[in-house]
Amino acid sequence: MYLDFIVLFFEYFRTLSKRVFIFEWIIPFLISIGVFISIRINNSENCFLNYRENIISLFGVLIGFSITIITLLLTANGENIKKLQEKLTDYKIGKRQLSLYELMIMNFSYSIAMEVIVIIINLFFPAFNSYLQLSFATKLILFSINAMLVGHILLLNLRNICDLYFSLVTNSEEKK
Repeated sequence: MYLDFIVLFFEYFRTLSKRVFIFEWIIPFLISIGVFISIRINNSENCFLNYRENIISLFGVLIGFSITIITLLLTANGENIKKLQEKLTDYKIGKRQLSLYELMIMNFSYSIAMEVIVIIINLFFPAFNSYLQLSFATKLILFSINAMLVGHILLLNLRNICDLYFSLVTNSEEKK
């Protein structure tokens, strides 16, 4: 079984600061609790109907975007990319200090892996649900976890885009 992507997850978590962990994990967790409470109070199963199709479409677009960014980073040879490759961060994998370029590649790769996992979950959950006949409470818990993962990935992409933007803008301003 191919499990190399787990290494990517470990490396991603090694590079998380407390501030980023709060932004990318705690905020989506709190939002998913709010979603859970709201649906539980209203006792509404209607929210599950269109969610799956919308999530699959959303993540199809996000995967394409993330792959495009990685392709651009890997194939570009400009001065800004060379500076990103040379600029070291405070993060280490083993004894090797990561460059800003490597950190960005790792974060976008992690994003793609998480997006694929969420798509797989949303593709196969209906079959799993119909086979096991899950209760409303169990569906709600799984839905809330899914909502947390979606929120995590969206905030991760927001951070990745901002990191890319500020890295390139900072490098451009240094040339002036």
